[in-house]
Amino acid sequence: MLPRLATWVYKGLLARLLLVLIAGCVSVKFEGAESPLELTPEQVIAAGGDPSAKVVWGGRIVAIENLPDGTEIEVLAVPLTGGNVPKLNHGTQGRFVAFYPGFLEPLDYAPGRFVSLAGQLDGLVDGWVGEQPMQFPMVQTSQVHLWPADTSRWNTQWRF
Repeated sequence: MLPRLATWVYKGLLARLLLVLIAGCVSVKFEGAESPLELTPEQVIAAGGDPSAKVVWGGRIVAIENLPDGTEIEVLAVPLTGGNVPKLNHGTQGRFVAFYPGFLEPLDYAPGRFVSLAGQLDGLVDGWVGEQPMQFPMVQTSQVHLWPADTSRWNTQWRF
């Protein structure tokens, strides 16, 4: 009887350990974005844009505006991990504008929150940062991942 009990306890502990390890891996996958362009928004601006390229970008929301046909999000880009998670302690890579063909709640997608998204470049758009005129890459997207406001909840570091 005791060996069976020990086997069940061992299996239970092993199952719990496996769940903890799986839960420690944070990532997001985007359908149809298997081979995105590996350029940053700054590099796309310098090259004049590439209207046919797929990208997977992310960063901190700067502004959001709901329009009659969708939502525009201005994002300050940061590098992403291999799992498309924004890297918090890295430099920025310029700004871009993402157009989502639906309504996104401005209180959820508030300035300061982080997003990752996949889409297709659609040229450059004119904008402003303060009183400075700028150009931003425009990304047509249907896939947006909003990260929790508490960044410690999506930390990809292993914890034991």
